[in-house]
Amino acid sequence: MKAPDIELPDIGRLVFQATCQVPRGKVTTYGDIAKAMGDVSASRVVGSILARNPRPIEVPCHRVVYGTGEVGWYCGMGKGTDTKQGLLREEGVPMSEGRVDLAKVGFSDFHIDPGLARLREQQERLSRRVVERDDRGRLCKVAGLDVAYRGDQAFSAMAVLDIDTGSVDIRSDLSEVKFPYIPSYLSFRELASLAPLVSSSSNTLFLVDGQGVLHPRGLGIASHLGVVLDVPTIGAAKSLLVGEVDPFDARSIRYKGEERGRVVGEGRRKLYVSVGHRVSLDTAEEIVRRYCLDAENSPLILAHRAAEKAKREAGD
Repeated sequence: MKAPDIELPDIGRLVFQATCQVPRGKVTTYGDIAKAMGDVSASRVVGSILARNPRPIEVPCHRVVYGTGEVGWYCGMGKGTDTKQGLLREEGVPMSEGRVDLAKVGFSDFHIDPGLARLREQQERLSRRVVERDDRGRLCKVAGLDVAYRGDQAFSAMAVLDIDTGSVDIRSDLSEVKFPYIPSYLSFRELASLAPLVSSSSNTLFLVDGQGVLHPRGLGIASHLGVVLDVPTIGAAKSLLVGEVDPFDARSIRYKGEERGRVVGEGRRKLYVSVGHRVSLDTAEEIVRRYCLDAENSPLILAHRAAEKAKREAGD
């Protein structure tokens, strides 16, 4: 199936645009640029983009520092600190022990598109369409979905387990990555890669390596995929994004005072399970417990291996 077209902000362009607005003699922070785009959680990706800045004087990334005032690196990780300090001194930026005084020379008056705020609003709107009850036909197949990355390429894979026969069908796809990884915005990175693998068969339940409703805005990749394609989905993540395990019930995950997920498995096989779309939490836990804890036959693990294999073969 094809996911609906989503107008994604060009994060790289916005970062460079903001950086070019910092005046000579002033500095800004990675966090301030992220806030201008709509969410401070993008601070790390701002740093990653500027570390690969192909035009370091034209796009004056030396004017972007840490929130502590520390100057940091320049033109790559772990290098260029002295060069960066020298460029700032030449522009009249006062410095003491490698730090600038943000109260005196800080700049944050950006005029750029707050694209992440728009995406956040879209998540909040779609989250209201999530169905948290069992709404499907007879379950015949359980499909695991995962994505592996190499540069700007996404290798997506789906492993479909036929419950009656035990046979597994592996499908894969290759697509271009159009959005960076930003915490809580993963679905905008992976949706276009996963959607072509999904069919609308009413007897298939899709397990996604990621969050469902256990998400700051109730719309992780499993829920986003389920809502826009109208298929039953479950989120089965390897780590918690939000919420905490109930100290009085080790299988229950609570967020904002409500049970929003379950812990299934233990050790390296532990998964944090939540409703994606058109399933109940009890069913989500049951399906993951029944089909995803066997390392040899888990649709999620088989999908992960298939995605990694496709990535390796592409690099040969």
